[in-house]
Amino acid sequence: MPFPNSLFFIKIFSYFQDTNFHVDDLAQGHEYKFRVKAVNKYGESDPLEAPQSIIAKDPFDRADKPGTPEITDWDKDHADLKWTPPKDDGSAPIEGYLIEMKAANGDWVPATKVAGDQLTATVDGLKPGQTYQFRVKALNKAGESTPSDPSKTMVAKSRRVPPKI
Repeated sequence: MPFPNSLFFIKIFSYFQDTNFHVDDLAQGHEYKFRVKAVNKYGESDPLEAPQSIIAKDPFDRADKPGTPEITDWDKDHADLKWTPPKDDGSAPIEGYLIEMKAANGDWVPATKVAGDQLTATVDGLKPGQTYQFRVKALNKAGESTPSDPSKTMVAKSRRVPPKI
């Protein structure tokens, strides 16, 4: 529950031994400034104001976007991809990668997911003759990164077809 002007008043009564106080229900992304007053039988002290405000947020951020996926192999029904990890993991380990695909004139849809220590993936279920692009998102405790730049386009077709005479 945000307070007016996002300023918190915390009163420490003389019977408390602990000088720590846990504040719940801060709104994510909002800025807060804290003041503390001591209270005893003689009254309240002047407020002690924190030297700087804080922004309520998780201790980690979303990772940077991964490198652009490269199509390393393909056939009429699949594509093999590789990419580079994000430059910054957002202070939380990369837990996985979400690979998305887009058919020509289509929308981005999830294609497959791999573990955080993998930098390659195979996307199965492609339709022969269809044109595709791929992109990758890194996943950590803060959520999905922004997507990588899209791969070059590819046509799902047999790669190793013997010549016909």
